[in-house]
Amino acid sequence: MISCPDDLFSNNPVSYPAPGTSDTKDTQIDVSCDPPVGSTIEEGTTEVTCEAMDDAGNTANCTFMVTLGKIQMSGWSRAHSMSMYTTKQEL
Repeated sequence: MISCPDDLFSNNPVSYPAPGTSDTKDTQIDVSCDPPVGSTIEEGTTEVTCEAMDDAGNTANCTFMVTLGKIQMSGWSRAHSMSMYTTKQEL
């Protein structure tokens, strides 16, 4: 089983954490992601796809989005406009 982080939102370049994995029988689980874990994601939205493979060759995959940039709050007048930056990261 593989568990990707929730979608990530940030106003600064970010690196994402490795997805969580578990297996009821095998102890060795190899995980690969595209772009690779540890990559710095630049401005815009990037889809990250990860795959886990256990000793028996069983595979599982997951996908999440990393978005870098500011989020404009709607409903504010031009005189009271505000930019909100968030970072959300969970395993």
